[in-house]
Amino acid sequence: DRPFCCFVLFNDPHEPTLPSPRFWDSRLQDAGWSDKELQALARWGDDVEVPHLGRINDPINEHGEAALIAKRSLYSGAVSAVDEAIGTTLQQLDAWGLTDNTMVSILSDHGEEFLEHATAARNWDHDPRDLKAIGHGHSMFQELLHVPWLVRGPGVPSDAQIQTPVSLCDVAPTLCHWLGVPDFPVPKTEFTPLQGRVIQPDGEKDSTRILLSEDIAYGPDLVSVRHGYWKLVAHRSGKVLALFHLGDDPGETVDRSDSETDIVNSLSDVLSQWREAGGAGNDGGDGWSGTDDDILKRLKDLGYAD
Repeated sequence: DRPFCCFVLFNDPHEPTLPSPRFWDSRLQDAGWSDKELQALARWGDDVEVPHLGRINDPINEHGEAALIAKRSLYSGAVSAVDEAIGTTLQQLDAWGLTDNTMVSILSDHGEEFLEHATAARNWDHDPRDLKAIGHGHSMFQELLHVPWLVRGPGVPSDAQIQTPVSLCDVAPTLCHWLGVPDFPVPKTEFTPLQGRVIQPDGEKDSTRILLSEDIAYGPDLVSVRHGYWKLVAHRSGKVLALFHLGDDPGETVDRSDSETDIVNSLSDVLSQWREAGGAGNDGGDGWSGTDDDILKRLKDLGYAD
């Protein structure tokens, strides 16, 4: 009977991923995994019950391939469970008669990787836990950065699909714009790639916009800079790891940093501006030395620090 805001966190696709058996697909149901093996796979394996997928050798053997298939199935089941829960939430809004005057926004903070880029991860070798190309928190590939954002409700442009890349920094100002909240206080900064803006689905595409993504889970922390189809991946200290052209190479398999030095230099200049603005922290972003014990404990409780 009054305006409200409700934030619902569906953490099921985060480790440990162990959905109810009714969400298992046939591959998982027919594989004959024991409860202990499934509990291990819910956290990517443990090297005892099943191979740990983040430390698996290349080429992957038959047992490792079976474990990867099972892990994908567990993850898919967890996503299906969330899908059902969101549906139940929307049905409850209908039952309360709130659908027509309630905005619903569904988004993710990141995706997951399942050994799609194991070779690159082994070459970069930047995760101190010795995990490679599994889960999240230690790379900058599109399977982690390309996340969904779905919105419905009053003020939202009908049937609009935005194909150009945007930033999670845009979520708050855009939602407030659609809700009719005036003058959302977007923080002003000289480093514009981190400045959110209102997304205009039918407006002119901004081909000049630069998008920045950070990976601050483990370290040495990584950052990516995207301009159009070009995407640079580097250490936060500035060391370049790869350059990809997502138009020609959406799977990010061809590193073009040696042949496109002008692009590398241009996007590296953006990283320099970011560091000068304080984006890399006091230690260059290559460690945890500037993080106090309370924050470290919270990150450990969430699974983001060892």
